[in-house]
Formats: sequence, structure tokens, C-alpha cells
Amino acid sequence: MPLTPENLSFEWVGPPCEDLLADLAAADFAGEGPSPSLVLVTEHGPAVRERVREACARYPEALVVAVGRSGAPHTAAALAAGAHEVLDPSEPPLLRGARLRGLAERVRLRQLLREQQEASGAQLAAYMAQLQASQENLRELYDELEEHTRCLHALVEAQRVFVRSQVPQEIRDHLAQALGTVLPGARSGFRPGNAGPSFEPDPGAWVEARLPVGDPEPGSCHLWVRAPEGRTFGPREKGLVELFVAQGQEALRRSRLYQALSVGKDEWERTFDAIPDTIAIVDRKFRIRRANRALARLAGVHPRELIGRPCHEVLHADPAPCGECPVPEVFERGDGTVAEREIRRGGRLFMFRACPLVDPEGRITAAVAYARDVTRERELARAVERHEKLITLGQVAAGIAHEINNPLTAVSSYAQLLEMRLQTPRDVEGARRIRQGVDRIHRLVRNLMSFVRPRDDGLYPIDLNQVVHGALSFARYDLTRDGVHLVEDLAPDLPRVLGNHEELEQVMLNLLTNARDAVAGKGTVVARTGADAHGVWFEVEDDGPGIRPEDRDRIFEPFFTTKPPGKGTGLGLFVALGIVRRHGGELLLEPRSPRGTRARVRLPVFRTQGDEAETTEDPASP
Repeated sequence: MPLTPENLSFEWVGPPCEDLLADLAAADFAGEGPSPSLVLVTEHGPAVRERVREACARYPEALVVAVGRSGAPHTAAALAAGAHEVLDPSEPPLLRGARLRGLAERVRLRQLLREQQEASGAQLAAYMAQLQASQENLRELYDELEEHTRCLHALVEAQRVFVRSQVPQEIRDHLAQALGTVLPGARSGFRPGNAGPSFEPDPGAWVEARLPVGDPEPGSCHLWVRAPEGRTFGPREKGLVELFVAQGQEALRRSRLYQALSVGKDEWERTFDAIPDTIAIVDRKFRIRRANRALARLAGVHPRELIGRPCHEVLHADPAPCGECPVPEVFERGDGTVAEREIRRGGRLFMFRACPLVDPEGRITAAVAYARDVTRERELARAVERHEKLITLGQVAAGIAHEINNPLTAVSSYAQLLEMRLQTPRDVEGARRIRQGVDRIHRLVRNLMSFVRPRDDGLYPIDLNQVVHGALSFARYDLTRDGVHLVEDLAPDLPRVLGNHEELEQVMLNLLTNARDAVAGKGTVVARTGADAHGVWFEVEDDGPGIRPEDRDRIFEPFFTTKPPGKGTGLGLFVALGIVRRHGGELLLEPRSPRGTRARVRLPVFRTQGDEAETTEDPASP
């Protein structure tokens, strides 16, 4: 409040001092008031100390002045008790008046300072209240920011999982976990069945929510969220739930699309790898962009190791493209047609096809190189062709067999008559050989007829040594006449085989004839028999030039022969192979070292039931 003279009140503690009244009035101190600004203690003696203390305690904002002679004991005690100043009535009036005016000014300054302190305190209190309100606002903003941050982190983490994961159950589990993060204390999960979106009892203050997740379909489920006990959620929480559910639904939709694509891709890859023929996608520089497992097996590496490598380098270790490759033709034509070639590699025949791979703009960006082993197909085609030839041959043979058999019968009859009438052993042997030769022609005609009308000759337990002896008896003369050195190496006590003596003898004769022609009168022919764990066998071995590698695949073809024209028909080995297979055996042609050929016929051992002794004799045995 403003300071006026009326405000400068004073009060006496002790008897008033009349000498000071005029000076007090001159210093603008009015009379006594309820709240004096100046307290004058006039008490003398020992009680002055107590009076000063009481005045200071009673009027804490007033100036307490001890009235007395300066230097007196009671004034010193008053100062010690807390008096602000000592006023000596005996001082000169001017000095005393100046001191009172100083006290008045001091009171005014104290009053002004007190008012300023009160104003500053009020302002400070207002500032503190404002600061406290700001702190509360900041705390609320911080809490809200922290909650938003938590929600944002949960959303980012959920989005990361939703983008990364393609497993529906993992997406649902993380969706429930994320809702538990953004809605502390809430419970959430999935329940079977479809459900429409609902927030109960009211979207503005709800306790439980149900929302569909994914497309309605059999076996689907929906999400449910429940607030903690005693709480309700409002629009904000509703928006969070809907946001996260929308993200989860989008993730589940992508998951279904990914699974459909994955299944299609997996089926395509398994189909691509299941093809037994080699397939590769190559670019214009012959670099492999994709290859199936058949090509990888051929190259001896994993399919991934083929990517980016030139196909000619992988398959043929050739730095330059193959000259017969059809791939360049696809790019050169540019008309989308398929190019193909037949290429022989490693003794096998392959059909190479190159198909253009076109992008959406119609440009040829790569070629699908496809190679299929057609060796077997070509063999089957040749076999069909041979079969047709054999049918024709059989039909011709059937037509001329009768014409051949009639004169042969006459020759055989006259040979028998000569054999009976001739006297010298040499002539008799010659007639017998004529008859045996006629019998061989008869057998050849029967073999030709068997192509169209197979025989059902009986099979009996026979001794292969007897078969070899019989064949050698027919071939020995021709072999020795041509200067061939014949060696017999027959194993004793061979197990018997179930077979036809005449047919096996014919096989042996064919092998001996081929060996004789191979050595051309300048070598050795060995006839050998034996037995091993795989069966009983007979073989013919020569030291001729052997079979050329390019002829090995055709050696058993009918009408194929390496002999000069007019000397061979190309039916010997073919007929022999058919006979051996009918006996359940195998005919093997093997090269000898350093030169020559070994032809071996292996047949299964004949075994009787219960290990009983063989009782049936070979009708062809002597």
C-alpha cells in the first residue's frame, strides 16, 4: 500500500518520553496505531532486555528503538536483545530530528521492500502454479507420446513380421501379441467361426470386440479383444484394433497369394526336374539361366552351379559354341519357330530342339534347349524295320521252302544209297559228309521258316561237350583245309543243361565259321567249354583282327555282315542269338588282348527236383 504520514505510526513500550514527541511529529510519525512502524522502548534497568524481545516478537515488521543515554548499560543490553537502534533524548535537537527522519525513511524503505517482496512472492506463486500446470501438461503429453511410440513400435514390428512371414498362424499369433502391447492389460485371441465386426456394448465405450480376419471360408476364425476387468475402451482403442486388424488381414491375404504362388512354383520346379531329358534355358550368349536335374546329373554338379555358365563349356568343355547346336538358329530366325538337330555324342544319338522364349513384348530373350536320347527309339525303329524284313523273308522262305526241300530230299536219299554201296572208308566218309551237308541245309530252311512259324522243338538234358564234338566233326575239315590251327580245350564232367542238341550245335557251327573267316587261314581257333557259378558255357576264341568299335552295336542285326559280298548273309549271329535266348542263356562277344574275339554262350545248369538222378537221355547223343 502507498506510504503516507498516517501510515507511520509508533508505539511506546514503557513511559512516553515527552522530549521526543515534537521530533516524532516532525519526522511524519503520527500517533499510535494497531500496527506501529516504530516501537520505542523507554524501559530502563534489567527489564529492558525482556521488553525489547517482546517488542520484536510482537511487531516483527516494525523498527524497535531503545530510548536512553548512549553508552548506558541498559541501551547496550537492548541492542544485544535485538533492538535496531538507540535514540538518546539528550542529543541536540537537530541531530535527534535527523535521526528520527532517518528512521522514518528507513521505515518507508522497509515497507516498500516488504510490499515488493509480497508482490514478487505473489508473482512467483503465479509463475510456480503456471509451471506446475505446464509440467502436468508435459507429463500428459509425454505419457501420450510414450503411448503413441509404443503403438508405433508395435505397428512397425507387426508390419515387419507381416511382410516377412508367410505362415498364417504366425501372422495371427503376432497380431494378438501386438494388440496386447498397444492395449495393456487387454486379452485377445482367435476363435473358430465367422463373425461380423462388433464393439460391445457401445463403440464409444466398449468392453469386448469381435472382428473377422481373412476371407469367410470353412474352418476360418475371428479375432476377439476384451478390456481388463473394470475398464472400458473407447474410440482411440477401437481405431488401434481396426488398424492392426487391417494390417493383419492384408498380411494374411499376401500369405494366401504367396502360398498359391509357392505351390505353383514348387509344382513347376518338380515337373521341370522330373523330366528325364535334359532341359536348359540359355540366353543369346549361351549362358545357362536355368537347368533341370537331368542336365545337372549329366554335368556332375548341382543345378545351381550351372547358372551363368556357357552350356558348351559345361557339357563339352569347349570354349566355343557347338557347330551343330540349334540354339543360334532360333535367335537368327526370330520368327518363333523351333529348330532341331540330331547329334551323336558318346555313341548315343540325341535329338536337340531349341524353342524360343518370348517376353510380353514379343521379343525373343532366351531359348529353351531340350535334348532327348533317341538311341533306343532309333533302335526300336530299326528293329521294326528288321522285323518287317524278316516277315518278308519268312514269306519268301515259305514260298521256296517246298521247292528247296524236294531236291534236297533226293540228294539226301542218293547220299544214303552211296554210303551203303561204297566200299572204301574214304568214299563212305565222303557220302556221309554229303548227307550231313544236306541236313545242314534242311536246318537252315527250318530256321528261315521259324521266323514266320516258330518251332516247338523239345528240350532235353544234354552235355555241351557232346554238342561241341558234334560241331567240330562238321567244321574240322573246313578249318584244317584253310590252314587254321584248331585247339580243343573241353572241361570234363560238365553239368548238363536243358536244351536242343541240334540248335546248340548250329550255334557252335556259326561261331566256328565266323572264327575261321576272321583268321583267314593264318591263325588259331580255340573251342573251349567250362562251368562257373553263373552256369555252363562253351566258347570260340580266335586271334583275328577283332570287331571294329563302330560295328559292335550292329553285330547282332539281321543281314548285317562285314564279310565280302557273296560270302555272308548276316543271319548267323542273329539266328544264334535267338536260339541262345530261347534256351534262357546269353551270347557274349568280347575282345581279346592284344587282338582277336571271344564268343561265349552261357546256359543255366539243369537241376532235377529233389536232387534225383537224371533219367532222360539226350536223343542226339551217340
